[in-house]
Amino acid sequence: VHPGTTSTLPLPRGVATVVLTPVPESLNLAVDDADGVLRTRDGKLRNTAGPSYIALAKAIQSRSSSVQHIVYTPDVPLDDTEKTHVQQAGAVIFVTRNADRSAWQLTRLREVYGLCSETGPPRIACIASCAPYDLLGLDTGEAILTLPWLATFEFTAKALSAAVEVVFGEREASGKVPVCGGSVFPATK
Repeated sequence: VHPGTTSTLPLPRGVATVVLTPVPESLNLAVDDADGVLRTRDGKLRNTAGPSYIALAKAIQSRSSSVQHIVYTPDVPLDDTEKTHVQQAGAVIFVTRNADRSAWQLTRLREVYGLCSETGPPRIACIASCAPYDLLGLDTGEAILTLPWLATFEFTAKALSAAVEVVFGEREASGKVPVCGGSVFPATK
């Protein structure tokens, strides 16, 4: 866990929570689409959450008064309804997956951060749901680096459920990023 420079964690329980997960990119069909629900018969990717992200939203639901699960995409900004959900949420959990190779995810996070900042200090926790490299390439002055970041190192329901326990203060995070000297935060540019 990188705690950020704000005191966001733990997120409050019992409040309306928005969870944002990226549209799946097929990296491993056995994990991403074992049941064949993410693609149409002709192979077109549907804008839906994969099984691991659905399990994540369910884990959050038991700790929140309501959960709005938004699957964000590279080409379409959040619509007005989604923006309203983000702005009115008591907590936001933003999930990335290999954002170092899919920088559009960080673009969407900047959008969410801006929306949350309009109504007060952002109550956002970020989960890097696969590799620990999601923040590489950012400038050190990026506002999103002030948010708490948690890396799960695997894209499974069990790992994401453990991350939810950390985000809500039920479990202490353990471990250290085993790459880049223990830090994947940007070097001064």
